[in-house]
Amino acid sequence: MGIFKKDQRVSLEKVCSAEILTLTPETSGYIFAFTSFLVRDEPARVKYRDLVAKSAGGSKIDKSILLSCYGYADDAALEKDWYAWVESRDFK
Repeated sequence: MGIFKKDQRVSLEKVCSAEILTLTPETSGYIFAFTSFLVRDEPARVKYRDLVAKSAGGSKIDKSILLSCYGYADDAALEKDWYAWVESRDFK
Protein backbone atom coordinates (compact mmCIF):
# COMPACT_ATOMS: atom_id res chain seq x y z
CA MET A 1 0.00 0.00 0.00
CA GLY A 2 2.86 2.46 -0.58
CA ILE A 3 1.63 6.00 -0.24
CA PHE A 4 5.22 7.22 -0.50
CA LYS A 5 7.28 6.49 -3.55
CA LYS A 6 10.45 4.54 -2.83
CA ASP A 7 12.59 7.04 -4.72
CA GLN A 8 11.07 10.03 -2.88
CA ARG A 9 11.82 9.35 0.75
CA VAL A 10 12.55 11.95 3.39
CA SER A 11 15.36 11.19 5.78
CA LEU A 12 15.14 11.04 9.55
CA GLU A 13 17.50 14.01 9.62
CA LYS A 14 15.07 16.11 7.57
CA VAL A 15 12.08 15.08 9.70
CA CYS A 16 13.94 15.89 12.92
CA SER A 17 15.11 19.26 11.68
CA ALA A 18 11.81 20.42 10.14
CA GLU A 19 10.70 23.93 11.06
CA ILE A 20 6.98 24.55 11.42
CA LEU A 21 7.04 27.82 9.47
CA THR A 22 8.64 26.21 6.44
CA LEU A 23 6.77 22.89 6.30
CA THR A 24 5.55 21.75 2.92
CA PRO A 25 2.53 19.48 2.58
CA GLU A 26 4.91 16.66 1.63
CA THR A 27 7.09 17.11 4.71
CA SER A 28 3.99 17.37 6.90
CA GLY A 29 2.87 13.99 5.53
CA TYR A 30 6.21 12.41 6.36
CA ILE A 31 6.08 13.88 9.88
CA PHE A 32 2.57 12.45 10.34
CA ALA A 33 3.74 9.04 9.12
CA PHE A 34 6.81 9.18 11.35
CA THR A 35 4.80 10.16 14.42
CA SER A 36 2.36 7.35 13.69
CA PHE A 37 5.32 4.96 13.46
CA LEU A 38 6.61 6.13 16.85
CA VAL A 39 3.32 5.18 18.56
CA ARG A 40 2.29 2.25 16.33
CA ASP A 41 1.83 -0.33 19.11
CA GLU A 42 2.15 -0.69 22.87
CA PRO A 43 5.91 -1.40 22.94
CA ALA A 44 6.48 1.68 20.76
CA ARG A 45 4.21 3.76 23.01
CA VAL A 46 6.30 2.75 26.03
CA LYS A 47 9.39 4.05 24.22
CA TYR A 48 7.50 7.19 23.22
CA ARG A 49 6.58 7.85 26.86
CA ASP A 50 10.30 7.58 27.70
CA LEU A 51 11.05 10.09 24.94
CA VAL A 52 8.40 12.50 26.28
CA ALA A 53 9.73 12.08 29.83
CA LYS A 54 13.19 13.09 28.65
CA SER A 55 11.69 16.20 27.09
CA ALA A 56 9.72 17.00 30.24
CA GLY A 57 12.95 16.61 32.19
CA GLY A 58 14.52 19.37 30.15
CA SER A 59 16.31 17.38 27.48
CA LYS A 60 16.15 18.75 23.96
CA ILE A 61 14.84 15.92 21.84
CA ASP A 62 17.26 15.44 19.02
CA LYS A 63 17.97 12.59 16.67
CA SER A 64 20.45 10.87 19.02
CA ILE A 65 17.95 10.77 21.91
CA LEU A 66 15.26 9.50 19.56
CA LEU A 67 17.51 6.72 18.25
CA SER A 68 18.53 5.81 21.80
CA CYS A 69 14.97 5.65 23.15
CA TYR A 70 13.89 3.39 20.30
CA GLY A 71 17.00 1.21 20.38
CA TYR A 72 18.36 2.01 16.93
CA ALA A 73 22.08 2.20 16.21
CA ASP A 74 21.71 4.66 13.35
CA ASP A 75 19.36 6.51 11.01
CA ALA A 76 19.45 3.79 8.37
CA ALA A 77 18.15 1.11 10.74
CA LEU A 78 15.27 3.29 11.93
CA GLU A 79 14.42 4.47 8.41
CA LYS A 80 14.33 0.83 7.19
CA ASP A 81 11.74 -0.08 9.84
CA TRP A 82 9.82 3.18 9.41
CA TYR A 83 9.40 2.80 5.67
CA ALA A 84 8.62 -0.91 5.91
CA TRP A 85 5.85 0.00 8.36
CA VAL A 86 4.56 2.85 6.18
CA GLU A 87 4.38 0.50 3.20
CA SER A 88 2.59 -2.19 5.21
CA ARG A 89 -1.12 -2.57 5.80
CA ASP A 90 -0.56 -1.55 9.43
CA PHE A 91 -0.21 2.12 8.49
CA LYS A 92 -3.65 3.63 8.16
